[in-house]
Amino acid sequence: MASLSVIIPVHNMQDYLPKCVESVRKQTLHELEIILVENASSDDSLKLCQAYAALDSRIRVMHLDVGDLSTARNRGVAEATSEYVAFLDSDDSIAPDMYATLYGFAVENKLDLVYSNHVHVFDDKPPKYHYKETGKSYVLTPKELLMMNFAHKVPLNSCTMIVKRKFFDTMQFPEFKYYEDRAFTYLLIAASERVGYIDKAFYLYYQRKGSIVHSKHWKMYYDFAHAEKERLEFIMKSQMFTDEEKRMAAKKVTETFLAKLLRTNRKAKTKEQKGLSRKLVHSMSLIPKECKIKMKSRLYRRIIKALY
Repeated sequence: MASLSVIIPVHNMQDYLPKCVESVRKQTLHELEIILVENASSDDSLKLCQAYAALDSRIRVMHLDVGDLSTARNRGVAEATSEYVAFLDSDDSIAPDMYATLYGFAVENKLDLVYSNHVHVFDDKPPKYHYKETGKSYVLTPKELLMMNFAHKVPLNSCTMIVKRKFFDTMQFPEFKYYEDRAFTYLLIAASERVGYIDKAFYLYYQRKGSIVHSKHWKMYYDFAHAEKERLEFIMKSQMFTDEEKRMAAKKVTETFLAKLLRTNRKAKTKEQKGLSRKLVHSMSLIPKECKIKMKSRLYRRIIKALY
């Protein structure tokens, strides 16, 4: 049995897939199960996936008739056979030692989940690092890692981690939604008993102008705000945090929620969009008292005025 199953959704990625797949094939951890989940591509992505499967016995190909990232991930992990799974977007790539490092650390310390960092990579400018990059490894409690997640001190991207497959027996990525990682990764942490973090960027997150995250429209802002609302709701209902820890955890989440809430309202055009946008305003009651957010009072008033 392979040490790690790598799930790679593929949707119209024929130009980017070779670099992605080769970065996995060249991993220093060789015992991999690589699952390419081609979902409703209109280019030659499926043929390319099949060609790779013929080239490397570790690669399996699935085909779906629906083009959705979370659906592809959920179907892929359902077919995975390893104890640990990892996720990789087909227009990104990874450092050669990523999976060996994360898997080795997880096994050595009996961890359910291990996080690492990403680095933003561009075609026309130097890479951008968002974290300290000390290279240090930490064994943490789920609460400690959750506090880091809510404060954006670790990536919210599921592609920077490996996690035990068992969690997906009862959990799955939210389908047909944007910002699915933001809405889901903290739940994996909360379900864990022992977790870890390696402060090093192994994941090369390519910034393309035509990518999903750079195509802003109402549903993207709505799903972003809705994910932050659910994260805020989790914080306030959780029994693992003290009142002061809740205020600390809610700070960054609240700032992001309010900012996206205003943009959601601005982008709303139809009656349905405006109605859904206004429903989110009720979640402002979740914001804990004395939560010190970095938001000018005039902007806060604009949010209230726009949504009421």
